Amino acid sequence: MAVNLKHITKNDRQQVYPPSQDTFLLIDSVVSDLSYIQQIDPCFVIEIGVGSGAVLTTLAMNQSFQSVFIGVDINPKATLLAKSTLELNNCKNYDIVNGDIFRQKGFFNKIDVIICNPPYVITSKEEFEECQKRKDISSSFAGGEDGREFIDKLFDFAYKALSDKGVMYMLFEEHNGSFPGKVLSEQRVGCEGLAVIRMGKEQIREALG
Repeated sequence: MAVNLKHITKNDRQQVYPPSQDTFLLIDSVVSDLSYIQQIDPCFVIEIGVGSGAVLTTLAMNQSFQSVFIGVDINPKATLLAKSTLELNNCKNYDIVNGDIFRQKGFFNKIDVIICNPPYVITSKEEFEECQKRKDISSSFAGGEDGREFIDKLFDFAYKALSDKGVMYMLFEEHNGSFPGKVLSEQRVGCEGLAVIRMGKEQIREALG
């Protein structure tokens, strides 16, 4: 069953990163890997940068495993929209958190599945930092040098937050570099070469160098 996104308004799309081609690539990739997630039997699934809630809601609608679904976003407008998406689609067992995920030490060693479509667009380091301070839609795309400022912080957090059986699904753009792990899908969108990768804890440690 596809997630219902008809409630998302034009105003929402100006304030929160809307469901786009990279969103649906991430959704399709994670859904195609559901049998792997079922084997993990996750207790906690977290989406970092929940945005509209389309990805998290798709997983929360799935009845093949029972988990607590957590969405985190620095943009307060995004957390409100994600919550309305989950409610509209009659999802249960979820929590939405507005804040900086990298300050949430309470998640360490507890998360079984992390999902993230990070800000990956190449910008200056200064623009990345300014967009993160704004806590608005710009924080969802400005990625800093090589588009890696957020991604490198994500790796550090994921290594600490994942349980021993945990995995992370991350979307990235070819200019961000290459990463250890299993590439689940690739797609060219305009001038962007996008891919979704599944990484275990040891592969994340390798990425950290």
